[in-house]
Amino acid sequence: FVRPKAAIPPLRIAISSLDATVSQENTGEVTFTSDLQGENVPDVETLVIEKRYFGGNFVERQRVNRETKTTFTVTVGDLQVGRHQFRVTAETADGTPLRTTRTSTVDIEAQRSEVSAFPNPFKEQLNVSFTLRREDVTVEVFDELGRRVAVRRPEEVSRNDPRPVQFNASELGSRSSGVFFVRVKTGGDFEETIQVVRVR
Repeated sequence: FVRPKAAIPPLRIAISSLDATVSQENTGEVTFTSDLQGENVPDVETLVIEKRYFGGNFVERQRVNRETKTTFTVTVGDLQVGRHQFRVTAETADGTPLRTTRTSTVDIEAQRSEVSAFPNPFKEQLNVSFTLRREDVTVEVFDELGRRVAVRRPEEVSRNDPRPVQFNASELGSRSSGVFFVRVKTGGDFEETIQVVRVR
């Protein structure tokens, strides 16, 4: 009979503060403090800071040595406009992860509003990309007679999502080619219209 090893008390790593700033170049820094608690804290050698962008995979951004400190402040720079989620993993000397923390999320706001439509001219698919300073985004497509032929409403659109809003040619009516107008607007303070051309 082999007696099982006693369970190791869980290590808890909590993000106790989180602050984000954005520079004029649309890059920024996120600073957070991690507090270590638990009886096995001396076994921890490294903290791994991981980040994911808009629900993608977590990727390692930085490592710090625990040394004898119990509180850490780590700065992660070069953040794109949009939503970033952070977590911290503790590792022992042999690289064994002990436990990851709950995640903390921060939104980096756009310093200015930008809208683009591509390719232009387009054939089968039109992409509309934007970074905006407000929510409630609506994207509409009109033909050259002013008739609205396609729309994406606020519940379908995220203002800082890096993925473009897509319109298939079949949504734009039966015309094989011609001029269309893409209008992007928010809840009252922003509106921009771009002319695009569909070709065969």
